[in-house]
Amino acid sequence: MEGDLDHRWLEPGDLEPLDGPSHHRDLFGGTRSEPGNVYRLIVRQAAPDFSLAAWAVHMTLRNGDRSAISKPMAMRAGDARVFEVVAVRRDGVDGEIEITMDNLLPGVTATGLKIAKGKTYGHLVLTAAADARPGFSLARISGHATINGAAVTRECPIASMEWPVKDASQEIPAPRLLADEPVSVTNSEMAPLTITVADDKVFEAKAGETLKIPLKLTWRDEFTGSSIKLSAFGEGFTALKPLDIPNKTEATELVLDLAALKTPPGEYTLALYGSGVSKYRYNPGAVPLAEAELKKAEQEAAAAKQLDAEKQKEAEAAMAGATKHMKAVTAAAAPTETVDIIVSQPIRISVKAAQPAVSTAAK
Repeated sequence: MEGDLDHRWLEPGDLEPLDGPSHHRDLFGGTRSEPGNVYRLIVRQAAPDFSLAAWAVHMTLRNGDRSAISKPMAMRAGDARVFEVVAVRRDGVDGEIEITMDNLLPGVTATGLKIAKGKTYGHLVLTAAADARPGFSLARISGHATINGAAVTRECPIASMEWPVKDASQEIPAPRLLADEPVSVTNSEMAPLTITVADDKVFEAKAGETLKIPLKLTWRDEFTGSSIKLSAFGEGFTALKPLDIPNKTEATELVLDLAALKTPPGEYTLALYGSGVSKYRYNPGAVPLAEAELKKAEQEAAAAKQLDAEKQKEAEAAMAGATKHMKAVTAAAAPTETVDIIVSQPIRISVKAAQPAVSTAAK
């Protein structure tokens, strides 16, 4: 079997016994010493393969929101969210890995920004249409690659936490992997901003050209500041200069200098992402309902003055309850500044090889 295995000869004393104290130390700050923390040496035949794990990017964009990693993917109609997918490649597997997500709700689509050849990270964009209906599903992410000429599919579990921690740099987190990813959609409120391509198509250009992509923006909330800045997800476009979009602009252009980006011929998908501070209103539709309830209670209280004391007392209590409810929903619906994660609809690009220069020399 010579050549089939990677041999490393060990001399007596090279490894301490598994019950030795040095094998019980947790390298996370050296703060724990438990029998379960052991090192193991595995000697095996080469077996080219890969494994995957994913987590929602909005979990890492929110400063200090250490509990966010335990939240499901809850989307508003017109929303878009991103998963970051990490690949652990084994024994020479370095080809592209396509990312897909199945068992999604109607109106919800997933677009995999593939993990490029030899790369470790990729992304998957989850989009809820503006007319998506409310619902809930348990979706699954998968990765697809070709290994030694054979198609291989691997499930991609979701990274989560057993419980939140206030400071992950000081407290030891307890991670876990979930087989399914809860995905829900609500249309009781809409995404504060939806960014789509003006034409839903594959945009084509030749290598070295400048490609202009028209974008359409639908603003539903007020945003503070004069503009929002969006960077790019997607292999080949992470070096793109952030796009500065003035607030309330309904149309703009994404300009891709393929020469400066050194984008080789191929098929690409990218998405823009960033954050903005919007003036969020919680359930504003409850305010007119509470107003109608209060008006009815006031009318009943006025009519009860002609009745006995017990009826008057009941009507006054009902009016007091309606007044309290009115104040509560009005306060909740007042504009509150909150940080929103903004992700665009995926943008598909096809870069063709540049045509060779035609010689003008005389024959």
